[in-house]
Amino acid sequence: MRGRRSPARASGVDSRVHELRLRTVNDGDLALGRDFPRPPEDFASNSRTCGMSGAIGHEDTVLLVLRGPSASGKTTVAEALRASYGRGLALVQQDLLRRQVLRERDLPGASNIGLIDQTARFALDAGYHVVVEGILRSDHYGTMLRRLVDDHRGRTVVVYLDVSFEETRVRHAGRPQAREFTDEDMRGWYRPDDRLNLPGEHVVHASAPAADTLRLLLRCLAASGRHHPRE
Repeated sequence: MRGRRSPARASGVDSRVHELRLRTVNDGDLALGRDFPRPPEDFASNSRTCGMSGAIGHEDTVLLVLRGPSASGKTTVAEALRASYGRGLALVQQDLLRRQVLRERDLPGASNIGLIDQTARFALDAGYHVVVEGILRSDHYGTMLRRLVDDHRGRTVVVYLDVSFEETRVRHAGRPQAREFTDEDMRGWYRPDDRLNLPGEHVVHASAPAADTLRLLLRCLAASGRHHPRE
C-alpha cells in the first residue's frame, strides 16, 4: 500500500535531499549568485503563461509546478529546493494532501484537486513562493493547474520530468519504499509524455542531473528578490 510513509522511507528521502543539497549549494553560492547556470529564456522570462488575470499572489512571488512520473526524482528535487532556500517557500505535495490528509484515490474530480489548488492559492496570497509537486496527471489535474498558472500575478515556472517507464523501474528498485508498491502499480500510474502543454513548459530529460534542475529553480527564486513575509 502507498498510504503510509514508513520511517525507512522518510530517512531515505531525507538522505537523498541532503546529498543533493550539498552537491548544489556551497559557501553561500545562492546569496552571492555564483556558479548557477542561467535558465534558458523560455524557462523563466516567458513563464507567465495563459491569460495572467492576476487574481492571486504578488508580482514578486514565484509559482513552481514540478511534475513527473513516480520515481522521476521530483520529490527529492522539491524537498532539496525547500531545504536549500529556507523559509518563505511553501511545498504543496500531491501525495501528502491526497494520500495522507484525505486518504483518497486518484480519480477525476476528486477532492484533493481542490485542496491542492486552495493550499497553493492561500500560500501565494500570504506572500510565499510555492512549489506544487506530484505526478499530477494532466487529465485529472490539468484544468486546475492551468487555472492556477493563469491566475498567478508573479512568475510561474512549469517543469515536467520526462523519464521513461523502464528508467522509473530502475530508480524505484533502489528506493526505501521499493516494497510498498509493485511494477504493476507503477505501470498503471505511468503516462508517457504527460505534459500540460503550456507556453514555456520546461522538459527535463532523464539524463539531466538533479543538481542542475535544482540550480535552475534556485535561480528563479533568487531572482524574485522576495523575502519571507514574516522576516
